[in-house]
Amino acid sequence: VPNDPNVRLLEEPAKRYGVITFSGFGSQAMMAQKSEELRTWLLGKKLTPMGAPIYASYDPPWTAPFLRRHEVWLALAAPAKP
Repeated sequence: VPNDPNVRLLEEPAKRYGVITFSGFGSQAMMAQKSEELRTWLLGKKLTPMGAPIYASYDPPWTAPFLRRHEVWLALAAPAKP
């Protein structure tokens, strides 16, 4: 249980995501570019992205840009049942 009343834990059902990782600056323009690259790659693999991308950055601002790690996640539609 969190000791901060502003923190809430939510249970979410399992989902599948397509993810692209990159380093450097995580600017809004770069996130948009990587989102489009991921979407194009997923469609090429016959996977259906859905919803808005989720952006994740893991390093503090003083980390050298070439060492910073960022990710863009796109949820995937459930595969069609035969």
